[in-house]
This record gives sequence, structure tokens and C-alpha cells, in this order.
Amino acid sequence: MIARKGQVNAGARLCRAFGIVVQFDGSQTRGARSLTFDADIIEKGLSLTVIGVSTAFALLLVLSFGVWTVGKFFGPKEDLTEAADSSSEERRDKALAAAIAVSALREIRDNSATLPTPSSGE
Repeated sequence: MIARKGQVNAGARLCRAFGIVVQFDGSQTRGARSLTFDADIIEKGLSLTVIGVSTAFALLLVLSFGVWTVGKFFGPKEDLTEAADSSSEERRDKALAAAIAVSALREIRDNSATLPTPSSGE
């Protein structure tokens, strides 16, 4: 794609918008870091990047929908109210057991300093 005199192609507009220093006509400028790119290469690179990113996003959406569908149709079929009741009882029991264990450990720690230690053989 060759731009006519006075026309600015899409690649040149993007490079100007983002402040990229590029020579589109192939000429070299003075300076140690001048870059020379063809406008077609930049335009193709940008279009391939857009295609790649959109393909990756579309595949992510398809896979997410597939996982959701499989979970919905083949997942566990329980009554939610019974499961909520049993899980709340289990949580309460676990919390009670943890509180008893912590209390017992603290009591052992606090009283172990005052209890006499058994002597070996006396």
C-alpha cells in the first residue's frame, strides 16, 4: 500500500499519535537511533496483533462458557437448603472444637510451669 503525496496512511497516523520516530520513505536521518520501517509492515503488524488478541479473548470466553455449562448440567444435584443447613452445623461444630482445643492448650501451657516435673527414679 503506497500513500500518495499528501496522504497519510493508518500506520503513519498511529505512529504519530504514539510518538514513534519512524522514517516511512526509507531515508536515513542523522543520529544514532533512527529507525526505518515500511508503512505496510507496521499496518500488517498492527492488524495481526488485533486478530491475535481478539482470538485469544474469544477462545477464553468459549472455554469459560463450556466449563460453566458442564458444571451446570453435570455438577452435583443437591437441594440447596439441606446443604446449607448441614454445612452451617458442620461449621459450628468445627468452630466449637477449635475453641475447646485452644482453651485446653492454653490451660496446659499456663499450668505446666507450676506443676512439679516427675523425677526419673526417685
